[in-house]
Amino acid sequence: MEGLSPTPPEVVELPAILHPYKFEAPRYSRYAGPEYITMVKYPAICVGEQVEQEVLSAWNEWWASTAWSRNPEKHGPRWNSPARTGMVWNRFGEAATLQGHPYVYCFHCGYIMRHPSVTHATATQGIGTKHLQNHIETKSCQSTIEPVHSTTHMPRSVSRIGDEGDPIEVPTYSTLNFERELVRVVVDNNWSFRTIEKPSFKRFLHFLRPSAVITSRYKFQAIFEEQTRIAKANILDRLDQKTKVSVALDGWSSSNHLSFLAVNAHFISSDWKLHQRLLDFIPIRGKHDGLKLALGLYQVLQDAKIAGRLLAVTSDNAGNNGTLTCTLQDLLAPSGIQWREKENSIPCLAHIINLVVQDIIKHLKLTATNEMETAVRLQRQHMRDVEIGYSVPNSLRKV
Repeated sequence: MEGLSPTPPEVVELPAILHPYKFEAPRYSRYAGPEYITMVKYPAICVGEQVEQEVLSAWNEWWASTAWSRNPEKHGPRWNSPARTGMVWNRFGEAATLQGHPYVYCFHCGYIMRHPSVTHATATQGIGTKHLQNHIETKSCQSTIEPVHSTTHMPRSVSRIGDEGDPIEVPTYSTLNFERELVRVVVDNNWSFRTIEKPSFKRFLHFLRPSAVITSRYKFQAIFEEQTRIAKANILDRLDQKTKVSVALDGWSSSNHLSFLAVNAHFISSDWKLHQRLLDFIPIRGKHDGLKLALGLYQVLQDAKIAGRLLAVTSDNAGNNGTLTCTLQDLLAPSGIQWREKENSIPCLAHIINLVVQDIIKHLKLTATNEMETAVRLQRQHMRDVEIGYSVPNSLRKV
């Protein structure tokens, strides 16, 4: 990579407060293979509390005194620029070498690349983010199983929210955390994506933080899809390599009459704690036959990479679920997975109890009535009794 000479220039001593931000990053060479160099992360934190102010001030002071920053032929970069709204920045952080040369590093595989906004004396603008997007699609990055850098490595503050005063962990401000919390509030309140375009909502966000970047609903859709991808990638983070997984299935319909099949995963972690994770909502269009449901469930298991560790499938006693488990057994067999439909299918206990109670009620010939219907029936019976009571004495008197 350019900017890293074999004989390093003058290295400014790194302040002790910045030592937690040091890391070793791989730099790949076509002929020599990977070579590791020391980098210093840019502390993208909210400048509010005194400790955070000290960290950022120390980093800016250190970087301004490095050889790269003092070189008049070097220009940039714009550290943690609020104008960055591209989804690619959710996958990269900013850092500098001990000589001050700016780079970006991939959260997933740790690979470092040129900083997009760095310019030279003869250039008018940076190189853009195309090379970052291309890196995400490379096999070396996608083949990395465990992320090298956590996206939640930044300091967090604790606030007290609500009448009970329960402590709630609130992340400090950054572009990534802002987008994550924005998705959270929209999903929790079941808002339309158009909500973030309303002037009142934009005014409220600017009131809270003037530097917050307001996106359009189309941009928010891309943010939402990226956050969904990240959530799916980390949904089974507590699952050990040899742990078996059971899934529970249930049909679900939204308020706008869209049908889904909910797939929940259940497993016990190494610390003997039971975990439940929602793997997916499978859209169901047309007839809900067992073959269609089995294909959808098989794809979910393949995407989550747990098809070979499937222990049991729990569902209700509907006829299509029997076809589902039989078809799933046939789909898993070509991969050498010995999953038996009869031994590994568990009927839902709550559904069985419901069926038993319905049979008892039917046998006793009981019907459910509400209180209003009962009151009206008693009132009418009372009126008939009164009429009979008055009519019988009158008839006897006439006789």
